[in-house]
Amino acid sequence: MRSFSFFGVLFALILILFGCGKSDVSISLVKEGTTKGYETTTIGKAFKASFDSPKWEAFEEKEGGIVVQFSGKISKDLHDSVASERRKNDLWKVGEPVKVQWIVTPDRKSFKLKYMESPAWGGDTFEDLLKSIYKYALSPYDIVSD
Repeated sequence: MRSFSFFGVLFALILILFGCGKSDVSISLVKEGTTKGYETTTIGKAFKASFDSPKWEAFEEKEGGIVVQFSGKISKDLHDSVASERRKNDLWKVGEPVKVQWIVTPDRKSFKLKYMESPAWGGDTFEDLLKSIYKYALSPYDIVSD
């Protein structure tokens, strides 16, 4: 019995050190990081304020790079903010799913935006999308704390 317990603990430690650790470190890097032009809040806080049902995950690409992916749904407050700014109520509909991905460098010290997708976003550029997300997230009326 003792050898089974020893190997079980050893296996768990190996998973933590070499498997799960990469994902946790990469997700934390992105969530605690900032986007150029929006250094006053973290990506994690901005996305938490803007989207419902947030989910963060990381996975390895075929080429070996680590991708951090955020998925969630457009919140009513974000929809209202974008609709009033652009004076169109059919934009960024409440509950529409979103997916955003960042690629993490091999040294796990930096990352860059890779991909943004939602049926609600149409032809908006990355810059336009981030501007709308951060404009809402940085509103003085919406304080987000972890």
